[in-house]
Amino acid sequence: MTEIDYIFQPFRLKRSRLVYCLWISIAIAAWTMSGCAKIKSPPGGPIDLKGPIPVTTSPEQGATKVNASSPIEIQFDSRLQKIDPAVVSLSPFPHSGLRVYGKGKNLIVQPLEPLLPATTYRLTISTQLINERGNHMSQPLELVFSTGDSIATGVIRGCVFDNGNSRNIWIWGWRIDGKFGSRFSNFVPEPWLDVPDVVAALDSIGHFELAGLSSGKYRIYAIDDIDKDRRYNPSVDRLGITFGDPILPRDSAIVFSFLLFTRDTIAPQILSARMIAPRIASIRFTRPVIATPGKNAVIRTVDSTRLTGISYQDPTDSTRWYAIFPVVPDRDSLQLQFSALQDRLGNMIPDTVVTKRFPARVTGEDTLVPRVHTITPAMGWVNRNQEWIITSTATVEPGGFQKSITGFNVIDSVKIPVSVQQIDATTARVKPVSDLPERIWFEIAITPKSWKSLTGIAGTDTTIKYRFQILPTDTTGTVHVKVVDEFYGNKGSIVIELIPFNRFSQIPGWSSEAVPATQIVNTDGSIELTTLPGSYRLRAFSDENKNGIPDPGSLRPFQFAEPVTIGSDSIRVRTRWTNEGIRLKLR
Repeated sequence: MTEIDYIFQPFRLKRSRLVYCLWISIAIAAWTMSGCAKIKSPPGGPIDLKGPIPVTTSPEQGATKVNASSPIEIQFDSRLQKIDPAVVSLSPFPHSGLRVYGKGKNLIVQPLEPLLPATTYRLTISTQLINERGNHMSQPLELVFSTGDSIATGVIRGCVFDNGNSRNIWIWGWRIDGKFGSRFSNFVPEPWLDVPDVVAALDSIGHFELAGLSSGKYRIYAIDDIDKDRRYNPSVDRLGITFGDPILPRDSAIVFSFLLFTRDTIAPQILSARMIAPRIASIRFTRPVIATPGKNAVIRTVDSTRLTGISYQDPTDSTRWYAIFPVVPDRDSLQLQFSALQDRLGNMIPDTVVTKRFPARVTGEDTLVPRVHTITPAMGWVNRNQEWIITSTATVEPGGFQKSITGFNVIDSVKIPVSVQQIDATTARVKPVSDLPERIWFEIAITPKSWKSLTGIAGTDTTIKYRFQILPTDTTGTVHVKVVDEFYGNKGSIVIELIPFNRFSQIPGWSSEAVPATQIVNTDGSIELTTLPGSYRLRAFSDENKNGIPDPGSLRPFQFAEPVTIGSDSIRVRTRWTNEGIRLKLR
């Protein structure tokens, strides 16, 4: 052994010993781990979709004599994400606002000024509140308390019919009598300016409850606050108007419903104006235009003689109106102005809106000839007690519809008596006097030659025939429904519809087709609907203006919506089967 070998030998021996000891240590560690625990993937399980649940509140629900300067604190069962102040509202809302923040599982609301004395407050937290796992609160939180000795007990209940996301929809209410005095008897609050007196949020199925209200009269709106700025922005947000002003305690049992719509703030404009006959001017607008409810549309000449025309809307084109003058205008040109016209969203046309000047002298005949525009239903299978709606292209003098339809012609030439009701100058309702026999083909023959328009021009001599076949009862099912209306009485005709269930998700769209649409005629509000097998939902509304659709109302000029309700459950219609005992509460 050399000296150099000796020198490195101890190093070699020490290194071998080190490696040996290292392997021994690894083996012992492996044995220890295998005996104590098994190494495996993290355990699985269902995804946590549970939203935050309130555990305690300070003050407690229904508390009285609450300190006007103390913060409001809600503890939840899970930690919260960063809180959006827009999900929290306190009503009456403090003028100085609120400070809203989170601390772990707690949400803290600090009014920036002392609360009012002897006042009932409602803290509302919408389902937009999210926990750290990103799950929404399942139901809104409504905390009612008072800074005085007692809590007001008034309640307004209702629902919002909407297919969209209900988490941004709020109910805003204003007290419009007593508190403000008589000057608010016709109060139309501007939701973009006036801070509401009471606020509520919707639950998962669109219902709400405004509790803790004092007695009096209220005006309430539904606001889809899309931009989440606590204000109604007509160009962005959607608005819902109900069918009346609730008065507490009288209307505490009434359910107030809303249809949401987007309000276009631009009034319709005149697109064109021209004479189409010696006494008839045609005026085209940029959007559909109607007469203001309760008023007659007036069309006048701008000239000093103020020649006034009879206003008439084209039933085939809602953007077109006619001015029919009693005599041929004795002038080279005309310029017309309008009053009492608005679009379907309530945007008024000012009286100062006028047409451009256009030539007044034309040749020809005054030929607003009434023709058949639509018949609903148009063809195919119908029920034994079916009714039809017929419209014309021009006004029909009283009695004209009755002259043109005298009965249904069965294929074997037997005539079935019918009842013809003229609803207005362009519309009629036709119904057989008794139920139609099964398994027959028949025709409805309309002869417009007996129609005359406002200009005295008779209709064409063409007879139009529509063919139908009666649905046999051995292929249909029946739904017996009773509609209850507990408001101020029926102001209009109640219409009830069966709408195919697969046509919509949460509720039917307002333009969806109904099979069938039937007017309730029984004095007790009951009706029997016959249709083909399938799944349906029921919709009922009070058609106060008889246009066949539930109107959502308007803000300017203010007009209440028509009451509407939708059955909460689907109905399964089966062949030769009757669904009985179905009760639908309109309001």
